[in-house]
Amino acid sequence: MNLQYLSRNIDIKEISHEGLVLKTNYLFAQSSHHYSTVGFYIFLTTNPHDEASSIRLANTLSTEINDRAENLEIVTNHYKYIKKLRTSKNKSKEQLIEIQRWNKFAEDSKNICKKWTESMLESCNLNNLTQLFDNHIIKAYVINFYDETESQNTNEEDSMISFFCYSFFGSDTNFFLYYKDFSDKFKIKQLDNNYSEISKNEIFDFYSLSLFKITGNLDLTAEQMKLIRNQFSFVSNTISEKVHSLEKKIEKLTDHHELIDEIINFRNEINPDLTEIQRSIDENIYFNKIINSNENNIVYSYEMAICNYLTIIDFYEKNKTILSFVATNLKKQIEQFCDPNQFIIVFYLKPIN
Repeated sequence: MNLQYLSRNIDIKEISHEGLVLKTNYLFAQSSHHYSTVGFYIFLTTNPHDEASSIRLANTLSTEINDRAENLEIVTNHYKYIKKLRTSKNKSKEQLIEIQRWNKFAEDSKNICKKWTESMLESCNLNNLTQLFDNHIIKAYVINFYDETESQNTNEEDSMISFFCYSFFGSDTNFFLYYKDFSDKFKIKQLDNNYSEISKNEIFDFYSLSLFKITGNLDLTAEQMKLIRNQFSFVSNTISEKVHSLEKKIEKLTDHHELIDEIINFRNEINPDLTEIQRSIDENIYFNKIINSNENNIVYSYEMAICNYLTIIDFYEKNKTILSFVATNLKKQIEQFCDPNQFIIVFYLKPIN
């Protein structure tokens, strides 16, 4: 499974939760793509020599909000001047000094960003795992988000619409959702056991299936993470193949009860694999050590759920990842390409104790 986490929230609880998402998906998925605040931290960690980005961020971190735009314009213009000056021949003594001063300013900016990034990664318990951010398994991106104003920005609207259209139609990744307010805002039907009581007239936003359970206190070193990932690779690859097969079966469905039948068939088919992966989790020495040494252990269920295109757009609108007018326009865009009620597979972590 190639999974993508999308969020514009900077709430510390959500950031902490994303740290758990990142760790869990490192262990059990082919790759984990992060378009988010944490993704931005990782991007800065894996792109430490991006001088322009470092200067822009350092300006934001160290400047009063009312002065940011003006200061950033001054800094950006000076950066362009220095770039041109660096390539010029026969520089004067004054120009060489000017370049040296700029280089020190740029280095100081990088150090500001480095300290800030380390602090932020520590807040979600990822500061000791930076060597895992190799842009192969853990991938991080910087995307443009909306300002706090409700004004419509065409470029940003186009950017987000393109992102979602690509995710829906041109990508092999599945969305990984943040659980905050999830159950309060949508009707969810758990299909792990009994499903015969579902009324023929009753439909749900999400049909969810628990794949396995795991501790939420994944206090592991990078080497331990790599070792566990290797241990689970065979079973997780098998699950990924079966999930992909299910995707092909449901992509033409629109009837909810036909969908339920497919999910139940999938559950019965995949049960032996889930039993094997749960046994391996329960017997893993690192997980056992964490559980036995922590009285406040929180257990999470790793959930696979099925919803349609419209529901996933509603989800990101309600979580304020996209603005309402973008959600409306995105729904119109999707109607041009396919049935907006087409089902897709998503994933999330659900606390169960």
